Amino acid sequence: MKRFFFLMTLFGLCFAQISANEHSSNESKKNEISFKLGMFPAAESIVGTFSSVFFSIGDSLSNSEKDGTSELLPLPTVSVEYLRKVADKHAIGVSASFGAPTLYSYETNSTKKNASIMYTSVMFKWRGYYMQGDLLSLYGGLGIGAEVFFANGDNGGLLTPFVSFQGTPIGVKIGNDAFFGTMECTVGSEGSLLTIGGGINF
Repeated sequence: MKRFFFLMTLFGLCFAQISANEHSSNESKKNEISFKLGMFPAAESIVGTFSSVFFSIGDSLSNSEKDGTSELLPLPTVSVEYLRKVADKHAIGVSASFGAPTLYSYETNSTKKNASIMYTSVMFKWRGYYMQGDLLSLYGGLGIGAEVFFANGDNGGLLTPFVSFQGTPIGVKIGNDAFFGTMECTVGSEGSLLTIGGGINF
């Protein structure tokens, strides 16, 4: 009988330890950090296009050298995001982004002009989950914050504050407890149409 109680006590202690470890593991997985790549940030691309064109060819249009080649290149936006689950289907956090939505180049036989616009933004983020599975989750999210534009060209420069925002009607998260990848349908300062990324849970 003593041996039976001893074995039951030992079993109970092992079960309690396993439960504590699982609880600790679940608690530690409430945080995530991810890196994202996006293209065509909504407002930033519009502002960047007009600013680049103005700074690069504003004076060229007023002189006789109107023949030449021009190129407008969109460049990707890089973002880092931290989120923490505060409820079963809700997470909040912050993100920081840096991008150069437009790089404008105008060249004639005698002149070559370049202009670019860059921006950096910080946003408060919220995510709500539609569905959560072991390997696949569906979610949506919103972000709002502030940013600063840095525009420069041959005709001068521009430094101005602006509002940043991000809307994610639907996003897909695929992965395990440690690593994951994301693909989001988005519009805003991190990118529009499609944003991809990856990160870790901890």
